Amino acid sequence: MIINLYKDLMERDPKIKYIDMIDTLSKSSGIGQSTIKKTLAEYRQTGIVKSPTKIRSKKQLFDKLDDIELQGLRQKVHSFWLKGELPTIDKILKVVNDDSQLGNYSRTSLYRVLLKMQFTYIKRKRHSVLSEREDLIIWRRNYLHDLRKFRSQGRTIYYLDETWVNAGDCSDTVWHDATIKSKHDAFNLCL
Repeated sequence: MIINLYKDLMERDPKIKYIDMIDTLSKSSGIGQSTIKKTLAEYRQTGIVKSPTKIRSKKQLFDKLDDIELQGLRQKVHSFWLKGELPTIDKILKVVNDDSQLGNYSRTSLYRVLLKMQFTYIKRKRHSVLSEREDLIIWRRNYLHDLRKFRSQGRTIYYLDETWVNAGDCSDTVWHDATIKSKHDAFNLCL
């Protein structure tokens, strides 16, 4: 477009001053004067004009974080498992934003960072013995011991199905660290 306007202007007024020509082209096309100067200089040197192929890549939040902050985020998530709680995005967000050493994240940004850190948001499996309280584990052992004792005495045992009594008490999906393969891995990485 600039070259066509330039050729047209040069046909109508071949003795026009360079500064006036740039000003006229800028006003008629709505393009800045520096862009017109660069385009005309390229056209005069090479005889052609290439379209600009500048691709500006925006740096993502994950790329801006250093290893210390990433390790701090990882420890925050693992601290939930250590306390016997289930890590959900809302709980993690609250704990991370309350910590002044870590950045202030939005819910979506934290979600994306956790995914980049190889955390997966998976449906919780029902064999969550490792995250249960000690008193519940003892209660279960006592129950199984009593059950064996009553069976050996020949007592009648009645079962009540209470499978769905507490169905909505806990979250079905939790954050799982795919980089940790065992309890020893977590211990070695101070998690």
